[in-house]
Amino acid sequence: MRPLVLSLGLLLAAPAVAADLDGEISVGLGLFSNHDPAFDLFSRHDAMASPGVRVGYALNDHVSFVLGWHHVRRGNRVLVPDGDFQAVFTGDAVTLGPKVGTPLTDWLFPYVTAQAVAFRGVIQLDDDPMRPGNPGQLVESALTPGVIGLGGLELRVPVGHDLAGAVHVEAGYEWLARGSYGDFGTLRPGGFTLRSGVGLRF
Repeated sequence: MRPLVLSLGLLLAAPAVAADLDGEISVGLGLFSNHDPAFDLFSRHDAMASPGVRVGYALNDHVSFVLGWHHVRRGNRVLVPDGDFQAVFTGDAVTLGPKVGTPLTDWLFPYVTAQAVAFRGVIQLDDDPMRPGNPGQLVESALTPGVIGLGGLELRVPVGHDLAGAVHVEAGYEWLARGSYGDFGTLRPGGFTLRSGVGLRF
């Protein structure tokens, strides 16, 4: 019993893990909405999985800047009277902006973040997707700006001197300008966004 009490005492007396942790790197997975009716060609579901990474640097105990990248891809086999084809939508989003928060404890960090978004979407229609460079393939792309606002919660666990493991969950709304995809028309993903990730703070 005495070793347990001593261990708890040392843990409670440990310094805050946030004090000297200026850098961050995380990998994660999220869900990104797409309520545009034109997206029905690529998926029966509005939510798109979005794996990604983010890095950041803290200016002080409350403000840091984060740079992130997220990728989405959805495809669907479309049947037509003369046969079928594969319709694929791919998107890559680069985000940059401040993250502001206040630690509640040595290990619990709520925050909010507002970030600018650059989103490149690609529409691909291919009647023979197994054939690289298929002459019948049709491809159009668009680059659009946007913004995203998220509220999150981060949990940190010290794993060494000046190093901590971290888990975060965040949710909010992402808005993108409408992109023009040539003869395919326009498409505007956006809406509720949910993300989670694991990484290191150092």
